[in-house]
Amino acid sequence: MAKMEMATLYLCLQAILLLSLNASPMAQALPAQGLHQSTISLSTEPDYTPVPVKGGDVDWLEFPINLEYLEAEFFLWSVFGYGLDKVAPELVSGGPPPIGGQKANLDPFLFEVIKEFADQEVGHLR
Repeated sequence: MAKMEMATLYLCLQAILLLSLNASPMAQALPAQGLHQSTISLSTEPDYTPVPVKGGDVDWLEFPINLEYLEAEFFLWSVFGYGLDKVAPELVSGGPPPIGGQKANLDPFLFEVIKEFADQEVGHLR
C-alpha cells in the first residue's frame, strides 16, 4: 500500500474513532477531507422495544452466575484456604460458608496461576 493511501486510511480511522466519541471538531472537518457525515451512523438508541425479563429467563441468567460463584470459591479456597466470605463479603450477603474447602498444596508457579484465576472470578462477580 502506498504511503499516501496509508495516511488516508489512518485519517479515516481516526475520524471514525473521534466521531464515535462525539468529537465535534473532527466531525466539522470531515467534509473538507472528502468524507460525508451522512455515511456514518453511530446511533446508540436500540432499534427495538425492550421487554421485561420473564421468570424462565431469570433461571437462565442465574445458572451462569451460580457457576461464577462456584469457580470463585474453588479457586479462592485452593490458593488462600478461605473463600468469598473473607475476600468479598459484599458478594455473599451473609450466606453460609462452604463445607470441606481447603488450601491446596501448590508450587509457586501454580499458586500464581490459580491466584490469577481467583482474582478473575471475583472480578466477574463484581
